[in-house]
Amino acid sequence: MKTKLLLISGLFLSTILTASFAGIDKHIKKSTTIHKTICKKPKKNWTITGSIQYFEIEKIYLYSVNLSRHKTLIDSTLVIDHNFIFTSTNKDDGLYPYYLDFDKKGGFFIVTQNNDDIFIDVKEQFKSKFSKSIFSNDLNEYFNIKQSETNLFSGLKPNQSEEVMQAAKLEYRKKLDELNTKKLIFLKNINSSELQSYLVLDEILTASINDNEVFKEYANILNEKAKNTRFGKKVMNIIDHFDAYSLYNNGGFENFNEVNQKFSALSESDKKSSYGIEIAENIKYLEELGFGKTPPNLLAKTVDGEDFNLEQVSSKIILMDFWASWCGPCRLENSH
Repeated sequence: MKTKLLLISGLFLSTILTASFAGIDKHIKKSTTIHKTICKKPKKNWTITGSIQYFEIEKIYLYSVNLSRHKTLIDSTLVIDHNFIFTSTNKDDGLYPYYLDFDKKGGFFIVTQNNDDIFIDVKEQFKSKFSKSIFSNDLNEYFNIKQSETNLFSGLKPNQSEEVMQAAKLEYRKKLDELNTKKLIFLKNINSSELQSYLVLDEILTASINDNEVFKEYANILNEKAKNTRFGKKVMNIIDHFDAYSLYNNGGFENFNEVNQKFSALSESDKKSSYGIEIAENIKYLEELGFGKTPPNLLAKTVDGEDFNLEQVSSKIILMDFWASWCGPCRLENSH
């Protein structure tokens, strides 16, 4: 009986000790978690303040910008006595692009990081000066070069004789090459890997002509650290799947059959890329809406406020004009 009692007591003691150590371990983990939470460095807001003298506007809109340069409206602020301010926090550390829209009268892209305090002086259209941010000098230099490109293009005036126009184009090409050389040198000397890769990506996404050799020239500027930023990875993805990227961007200017043929000729790697997948989805959608196919039903309100049901229209030919409410010429067509 004593032996049995000893065994029971030992088992009981073992259970108590196990529970106690489990409780202590849980307490230690909880304390460590609390300690980490308390010691975790809080993210600081970034602030964009500005003075805008050129436009007479009441509101400025702030858009977040993704890696494909697509914009999403996230905030707006009133302009009071020609001054404005935005304050927010990036979800993660690092560089994030945004777009400031001056109530459809102009705007520009800007990059921020947490704890930034940026001041923008908007003196006239498309000419702004940045200060306070650690990237101010680089951004000012970059936008000066981009402005020079815009001014150069504006110098090409139509309605001139063929001889004068050809001479102007040759001069334009010469000065543009000089600007591109200047831009490449500038981008190569940027110290911040994130800013450098972001601006290189910006050059590729805004290129008027998709030229893989030119894109590679920009990509070669990036060191390994820059290539491994999220902007750099996007650059290298475009280079690696250039044919799919080019078709994805230019497909809207070609007819369905040409796009389909070019897509079929892509490598399997390009077809499986994000651009290839998007093209395939567009092709499938267009096949369903091809010539002679029945369009999907459309329910809407007419300009007179009456209900419209496309399925109930018996006409053999229906002309549908799709327009945007922000498009001035589109709105003028409404009366017709």
